[in-house]
Amino acid sequence: MIKQSFRLFLVFNLFLNLSSFSQENPRLDYQYNGNVATLIKNKTTYNDYKRLYECHYADGSIATAQFCRVAGAAVNSKGEFFISDAGNKRIRKINRQNQVSTFAGSGKDGERDGSAAEAEFSVPGTITIDANDNLYILDGNVENVFFNDKSSIRKITPAGEVTTLLTSKQEFLVGEGLKFKFKRINHIVSDKEGNIFFTAEKENMIFKLGNKGGVNVFAGNKDKGMKNGDIKEARFANPSGICFDAANNMIVADVKNNAIRKISLQGEVTTIYSKKESTGKNTIGGKNLVDPYRVALDNLGNIIVTGKINEIMCIQPDGVLTSLAGGSYVAGSLEKGGTLYRDGGFKDGYAQEAQFLMPGDICFDKDNNMYVIDANGLRSLRVSKTSVKTESAGRPTPSQTPQINGKGVLKLVAGGAGSTMARMKDGYSDNAEFSSSIVSLTELFDNCIYLADAGNHCIRKISLNGNVSTIAGKYETQGKLLGEGLIGKRGYADGAAAAAMFDTPTGIAADSHGNLFITDRYNHLIRKLSKDGIVSTFSGNGSTGKKSGGYKDGRPEEALFNEPMGITIDKNDNLYIADAGNAVIRKITPTGFVSTFCGTATPGKNTPGVQEGMPGAAKFNRPEALATWGKNGLVICDRKASIIFACDSSGRARFLSGQGNSANMGKGFESFADGNIAEALFKNPVAITTDLKGNIYISDRGNSRIRKIERATNSVSTLFSVDMMKKSPQNDVIFFTPGGICLTREGTIYVVEDKYINKLVF
Repeated sequence: MIKQSFRLFLVFNLFLNLSSFSQENPRLDYQYNGNVATLIKNKTTYNDYKRLYECHYADGSIATAQFCRVAGAAVNSKGEFFISDAGNKRIRKINRQNQVSTFAGSGKDGERDGSAAEAEFSVPGTITIDANDNLYILDGNVENVFFNDKSSIRKITPAGEVTTLLTSKQEFLVGEGLKFKFKRINHIVSDKEGNIFFTAEKENMIFKLGNKGGVNVFAGNKDKGMKNGDIKEARFANPSGICFDAANNMIVADVKNNAIRKISLQGEVTTIYSKKESTGKNTIGGKNLVDPYRVALDNLGNIIVTGKINEIMCIQPDGVLTSLAGGSYVAGSLEKGGTLYRDGGFKDGYAQEAQFLMPGDICFDKDNNMYVIDANGLRSLRVSKTSVKTESAGRPTPSQTPQINGKGVLKLVAGGAGSTMARMKDGYSDNAEFSSSIVSLTELFDNCIYLADAGNHCIRKISLNGNVSTIAGKYETQGKLLGEGLIGKRGYADGAAAAAMFDTPTGIAADSHGNLFITDRYNHLIRKLSKDGIVSTFSGNGSTGKKSGGYKDGRPEEALFNEPMGITIDKNDNLYIADAGNAVIRKITPTGFVSTFCGTATPGKNTPGVQEGMPGAAKFNRPEALATWGKNGLVICDRKASIIFACDSSGRARFLSGQGNSANMGKGFESFADGNIAEALFKNPVAITTDLKGNIYISDRGNSRIRKIERATNSVSTLFSVDMMKKSPQNDVIFFTPGGICLTREGTIYVVEDKYINKLVF
C-alpha cells in the first residue's frame, strides 16, 4: 500500500530571537507562540474496485486546492511558493495571494521535456532554486514514498521551459575508474552559479553536476567512514540532505554517522555535530540526533534538521542541539540503545505537542518563515498577533495592566530541579536550576525572559517553550562535598560570551537595539552583552581584585561605581544605575558618560540617610532597584530604608510610599500596611517594575508579598502573599522570599522566588 501523502508544514511569521546570545556566536532559538494547524490536507481516496489510492487534483484558492503526496517545496525571490505534487505528477505554484495554479506538468507519467503545459514528470520530489529563479527538480525517486530505479534532474526556467540535465539512463565517468548510473538520487541543491550538487542512495560521496554539463565527485570516497580533512580524503557514510550557508559552505546530513558535516569553500571537511561526540548539554532530555535526513540553513545561521525521530530539530551556531517542534511522544515509541524512536503521528496544537510523520525537506522564505514537508498535509504555525517582528525595537514596553480577578496563583515557569543546592543547570522548565540570589530579570522583543543569575555569575535565558540556557559566563563542576553538578565561576573577563566572566551580576536591562546591560556588582562595573554575543565593559574602570569600589563621574574608562545593583533604561537608551554602595542614582548616556542623577555622595565620606530634595541634597540609605516611570521619571526601591522614592526628570527625589507615620522612618523598622500611599508600609523591597498606566509592582521581600501601587487611586494593595499561597492548592511553589520582578508587555508578571522563576496568574 502506498504510504499516505506528504504534507507541508508551513510556519507563518516564525518568531525568531534576534537578541539571544551564544557561547561564541548568537544563540538564535526559534520561538513558537501559537498552534500547529492543518491548512491543506492532501486529498486521496481508496477505490475498493481498483484496490488502490486515487489522487485528487484541483487548482484554486489555498483553501480549496487539492494535492496528492507533496514531496518538495521551495520559494523564489518573489516570495512565490513551488510544490512538487508527486502523486499528480505536476509542479504547483502558490502566489502571494494564496492562489494555487499548475506551473508545469501535464499530469501524465513520463519524461517529456518542452513547454510547461506539455512536460511530463514521473515522481517529482526535491525542488531547489538558483539565483535566477530557475527551478531544479529531482524527478523519479521520492524517499519513504517511492523507490524505483530511475532518477533524473530536471530544470524549469521562470518561463516554464523544461529540460533534463541528468537521467539514470546515462553513465558518467565521475573520477578515475569510477563510472556511475545514478538510479536513486537522494537529494539535490544548487549553488549561486547554477551548479547542481547531489547525493545518491548507498553512495558515500557527494557529486557535482556542472552548469556546463559533466558530473564529478565533489567530496568523499566510495569507502564508507567518518573522517575529516581534504575533500578527497574525507569519508562519509550515506550522506543525504545537503544545503549551502550564506558563505557558500556546504552543510551535509551524514546519515549513518549521525552527524552534520561542513565542507568549506577551501575544500576542508569538518564535523559540526556528531552523536558520538555530543555531551549532555547538546542533547534534549537524553534524546539525540538520529539518522539526520534533511538539513537547511535559516537566515541567521541555525541548522534545521529533520530525521528519524519525527521531530524538527535545530543546531545553533554554538553547536547546541535544541528541539523546535514535534516534541510530544506517541503511542508505540520505543527506547533503542538509549535513543527514543518515535513512530510518528499527526497532531495539531502547540509546537512541542504537535506530531509529525517522516518530516523531510525544509526551506525558508526571505522573511525566515520555515516550511517542512512530512507525510500528512499542509499545516501552519502562527505566532500571536502581539508578536513583534525582528526589525522592531529590542526593548518591549508593557502595554497592558494585568487583569486581576480574584486571588493570584503562582505557577512555575522554570527552576527547582530537585537539588537543595543552588546550582546551575540548563534544560526545560523544572529540569533547570538557578542560584537563590536573582533580583533582576527583563524581557526582550522575542518574548523571552533574561535574568542575571547572581549566585552563578552568569546570564540566563528562558525561552517561550520553557527552555533555560546560559548565554554568557563561565561555569565549572563543583566538588562532591557540595553535591555534584555545575556552578558558575566568578571573575572578570571580556570577550566571547562563553569566555566572559562576572562577579555577582545583579541587574539586567535591554536597550532598543537588543543589547543587554548588566550591573556587575562586585567588579563594580557596567557590562554590555551585545546581540552578537560579545561581552564588553561599557562603563567604569572598576576595581576588580580590590575589596571595594569607588565613586567618580566622567568618561567610561574613568568612572567608578560601588556595588552597582539595579538598572533601567529610558526611551533614549540612557541607563540609570542604583549605585547601592554609594547610595546614589547614576546616569549613563549611550556613549558611556557617567553622571550623578539623584542623591548625594562624597568620595570616602558617604553618609547614607533618607531625605527628599534635588541632586546634591536628596539622600538614600541603600537604593537597590529602580524602574522608569511615567514620561521621564524613575521609581526607586530603597531596600534598607524600606521606602519607595519617585524621581523626576530633573533628578529631584521625593517620598512616594513607605514612610508611614513611624518615628523610625528610614531606619529599616517598618513592617506592613496596605491602603493609602502615604500610610502604606514596606519591609526590604528588593525589586520594582511599572506599566504604561503608571502602576508600580514591587517585590516586598521582608513581607513575603507582591505589592501594587495604583496610580489612579494612590493606594497600595497586595497582589500575592504567603497567606494566599497557603490557601490555594493551585500554587506550584512555596513563597517566602520574592526577588526579581518583571512585567511583560502582554501583562504577565514574572517573579523570582528563591531558585524558582514563576508567573503570577489571576
